[in-house]
Amino acid sequence: MTAATLGEEIGRAALRETFTEDKPIIRDAKEFHARLASERTRLHGVHTARTRLVVSVLHTASEVEALLSKAPLLQPTLDDLSEQLAWLIFPGFAESITAAHLQHVPRYLEACRIRIQRAQTNPAGDVRKLAEIQPLWQRYVQHTALTEPPRHDKTLLTEYRWLMEEFRVSLFAQELRTPVPVSAKRLAALLDRIFSPDRPA
Repeated sequence: MTAATLGEEIGRAALRETFTEDKPIIRDAKEFHARLASERTRLHGVHTARTRLVVSVLHTASEVEALLSKAPLLQPTLDDLSEQLAWLIFPGFAESITAAHLQHVPRYLEACRIRIQRAQTNPAGDVRKLAEIQPLWQRYVQHTALTEPPRHDKTLLTEYRWLMEEFRVSLFAQELRTPVPVSAKRLAALLDRIFSPDRPA
């Protein structure tokens, strides 16, 4: 990822966040110009805020990756943390992750840092907690790998993906707190809703 590419991603994300994200669809030229006039003064601030957040996320992720590379962890813990980081920081993350979710990524990375520290003193405890995560996470990963996924609720699936990060926080770094209650039972119930055969196409 070059600085130029990163800058372009942040620019596109700032445009989306300013003019279209969580807003009604623009259906004609009149609505377009009205939206442009009402929101354009926000663009600079949105761009600046996202740039600072992305830079902070990259810096913290680099620190966590360095810590992970040196920590004497059990292989299941090492593999899971490496996979988690790859799902948080990937080519295009600066553009594709919405502002609502990106703001929580620093907390998820801090939870990784805390987990690495604790897993070194209690490796068995970490693996026990990991066993709660794996079935729920693997079902999500398997679904995203399908070329023709079954009918599902895309909005709820996105909610599920980020609730999995909150579940990790609740298990490995409880002191960081989660904005909503989350548990294996709640996540399993959400999966049932996402893939309900009675859900309209």
